[in-house]
Amino acid sequence: MKTSFFQLLKIILFLLWLNPVIFLKRMYLELRYRFTVFPQSPTTKTIYGLNFTFYFEEASSRRKMYLGMYEMGVVHSMETLLRPGDTFIDTGANVGYLTAVGAGLVGTRGEVHSFEPVPWCVKRIRQLAADNPTFHIVVNEVAVGSTEGILPLFISNKSMGQSSAAVGILKKEDIRETIQTHMVRLDSYIEEKKIHQVKLIKIDVEGFEFEVLCGLERFLAKAPGTFLICEIVPEAYGKPGHSMEDMFGYLEKFSYFPYSVVNPSRKISHDLIKKQSTINVLFKPR
Repeated sequence: MKTSFFQLLKIILFLLWLNPVIFLKRMYLELRYRFTVFPQSPTTKTIYGLNFTFYFEEASSRRKMYLGMYEMGVVHSMETLLRPGDTFIDTGANVGYLTAVGAGLVGTRGEVHSFEPVPWCVKRIRQLAADNPTFHIVVNEVAVGSTEGILPLFISNKSMGQSSAAVGILKKEDIRETIQTHMVRLDSYIEEKKIHQVKLIKIDVEGFEFEVLCGLERFLAKAPGTFLICEIVPEAYGKPGHSMEDMFGYLEKFSYFPYSVVNPSRKISHDLIKKQSTINVLFKPR
């Protein structure tokens, strides 16, 4: 989702309150971003021990990734939680930046399972996996949801990262095209692949997050100890039986409660989450 100046200001003040260290680092990087002369695109840089190729012409977020200022709160939680040998699941992986961060943190003994339905983005993740063969990165060109089958995916004409399977989250004029993609349930995937030691699941699916969580039901019922990082888009919760309270109640059924990604020890309220345009939330099992 596009962030306005006032939304950005709210995010900055919120960050200062939650974690002054990350706030100061973010301010430093914001200044550096404005004065950095970036190399010619494409360019490859080592991040967390992996070779990652940046294509700056694709989106402004690529420059933020290059400087390490992309999704800093999410990365902080990943650094706090992931250890060598763990398994990390990246749902809505985009071009694979957080897949690369996760792979570096779990190391060559760990696993990363990356899910991304936009073909153009998947191409970048496959390149990442091919360029780093000693790391176990499994690339899945599918969407994730509450059922198995085929569903429409709305491709954004502004940014591939804003593409979504959630109906109504994109305005008609912002949809470049609609493609058909295969959808899987994460609990079925984990069972079929016999995946163990899933330490962290990251969900960033532009308003489709409740569907993804519902597709984890069997896993959450029997796998205590797995952490969830979920980007929540409050405006996506307008349908009957699909409110944010439904989502919170669903997660509480499995004893999951919301915490800040920039300060994983600090619990955050439902009301605070509802007031954001988008917000990354760490759900910790009690």
